[in-house]
Amino acid sequence: MDYLAVANSPFLWACAISIFLVIVLQSVIYIRAGFKEAPLIDMPRSEVHASVRAGAISAIGPSIAIVVVAVGLLSLFGGPAVLMRIGLIGSAGYELIAANAGSEALGLELGGEGFDGAAFATVFTVMSLGGAMWMISALSLGPVIKRVERTVRKRNATLLKIVPAAALMAAFGYLVSQEPVKSPVHLYVVVTATLTAVILQIAAKASGRSWIREWCLAISMAVGLLTAGVAA
Repeated sequence: MDYLAVANSPFLWACAISIFLVIVLQSVIYIRAGFKEAPLIDMPRSEVHASVRAGAISAIGPSIAIVVVAVGLLSLFGGPAVLMRIGLIGSAGYELIAANAGSEALGLELGGEGFDGAAFATVFTVMSLGGAMWMISALSLGPVIKRVERTVRKRNATLLKIVPAAALMAAFGYLVSQEPVKSPVHLYVVVTATLTAVILQIAAKASGRSWIREWCLAISMAVGLLTAGVAA
């Protein structure tokens, strides 16, 4: 029996749909919690609306790259598996690494000769276990981080704003710094995307149009992807 018949079975489609229903429910809970907690930190309701809108728009850029990878994997893993993995975790790079690691452990090429139902199950398990560890870590460390946050907030509320911002800048700065040395195309993408983001931020400040700032990430990533396509 062709393993793709199992990979696209109604049972797996039901599993994929149920997962996305949980994600939608979580999103609603988080948004409601944001509106509820905003008055406690003197955050106007208009800023909460702007934050939600900016977050939704900013997700468009990263989603483009994920969709491109997902389309390429549909013929290999089927719709439900791709939706459950790429659509849930959203890390196309990790999923490809995990899939290759699982197939290489069996001595097979991903999607190549001999890649049967057992290989599909093994690769999908490897991908799922890696993603599960992220979730378990978030669930187990969440309460600890919350207690630390309360302690720090009582002593120095300003520090609570500086440290997360610095951590994000360091993390993204490190990731970006690894790209330009890979190839000239990577360098062009980083330069064009960065220049686009800077220009959009300046334009938003000069014109006073907040929507430009909200679309900044999505547009910058789109420009970066277009540059990669042209320069490759």
